[in-house]
Amino acid sequence: MTALTEGVILVNPDESIAWANPRSLEMHGVDSVEALGRTVSEYRARFELRYRNQHRLPAGTYPMERILAGEAFDEVVVQVAPAGRRSRAGLTASAASP
Repeated sequence: MTALTEGVILVNPDESIAWANPRSLEMHGVDSVEALGRTVSEYRARFELRYRNQHRLPAGTYPMERILAGEAFDEVVVQVAPAGRRSRAGLTASAASP
């Protein structure tokens, strides 16, 4: 999974962030999994996700939260940026439930 061109973040059922591939770290502008946050809540505090129309995803609707809640969906495309800043130009993340 480290050679994927898409960013992948693995989250445990207890909402702790277990792993992220290098592309995901690059997309988020960090150099370690710890910099993403220890938990989904910490991740949400550090990073804002926005739809293409620039509407911010509220708490509880981040793709990783939806997957943990058991929701099935095909794909969600969002823009990622550090909290409090607009999305980085051209940077998108896709998520789909298993």
